[in-house]
Amino acid sequence: MQETNEADLEIKYRDKMKAWMMIQVIGQTSVNFLNVKKLSKEMRLYLDMLLGQPPSDHFNGYADQDEAISDLIEFAEYFIDSCKDSKSYRAAIFGTMSMSDAGAAMRLAEDIDQITGRIPEKFGLSESFVPVRRAFFMVFRNKISGAESILSELGIEY
Repeated sequence: MQETNEADLEIKYRDKMKAWMMIQVIGQTSVNFLNVKKLSKEMRLYLDMLLGQPPSDHFNGYADQDEAISDLIEFAEYFIDSCKDSKSYRAAIFGTMSMSDAGAAMRLAEDIDQITGRIPEKFGLSESFVPVRRAFFMVFRNKISGAESILSELGIEY
């Protein structure tokens, strides 16, 4: 039963996971005047995918904003649980060693900060990513032991 549920969640969140990963890829791309418009457009597309909305229709496709936020929180729970339980996410030094729980939690916090804050900031999209950032850090604080001290140590504001 658990495997079926996990498979259902993988299908349900496939597009959101793709959007998350593509934002991470964009973050590694060199931004210059030749590609900034293209990358900004892609960032907006991936934001729309994270929010489960057609382009530029944030929250309007849901009966109300609460439903959209609820879906985003469910995805954040799925993502954080997946990272916490993943041996490959916890791998360090070319996969030869595993990170401690605290090390994995720090890496996860840094990834969330980068995807929901630093990368969107490069494209002037920080405000648009606020619902995503809030949802992810709320779930992070609920699921990770010592989350407040980790975020404080990393200087991450949410």
